[in-house]
Amino acid sequence: GVVKLLEFLRLGELYRKFTDGWPLVSWLLIGILSVSLLLNVFRTSQNVYLMSYEKEDLPQYQFAEYINEVEDATLLNYGFLDGGFYYAADVLPTCRFFCYLNIPLPEIWWEQNTLIQAGEVDFIVTRHYALSQYGVDSSRYTLLATADMPFEGYDFTYYLYGKTER
Repeated sequence: GVVKLLEFLRLGELYRKFTDGWPLVSWLLIGILSVSLLLNVFRTSQNVYLMSYEKEDLPQYQFAEYINEVEDATLLNYGFLDGGFYYAADVLPTCRFFCYLNIPLPEIWWEQNTLIQAGEVDFIVTRHYALSQYGVDSSRYTLLATADMPFEGYDFTYYLYGKTER
């Protein structure tokens, strides 16, 4: 298949040179190209530092241990974009605004604040700010854990709150 395609593209002679006479050279070139592409990815990616962490070191998995203690737990990612907490805890969102989106819709805050004030979710995760700093009535929730983690050049503290009464 590949030989016929290359012959069709008039590259058959070049292909035969690499496969008949220079297999070692062709594989060496492919290897060098692959390594240089990988090195470029590592050099330019802003999240390579995350590879040095174990799962257990990440706030998402630390908090998942608490969340998974409650059967059919519900979770709200409050005040920031989804940070992977739903995924780590294997929890599906229960409301349409399951995290704060980067669009300024007042109904996001209204719906999330209503859920919190009514105690509708079992757990809440915030980043950088404690729940009380948002000005929402959080009396139904207790701080269970905090975790510090750098993310994209910033040092954040993550907070996990659990519903006081279940």
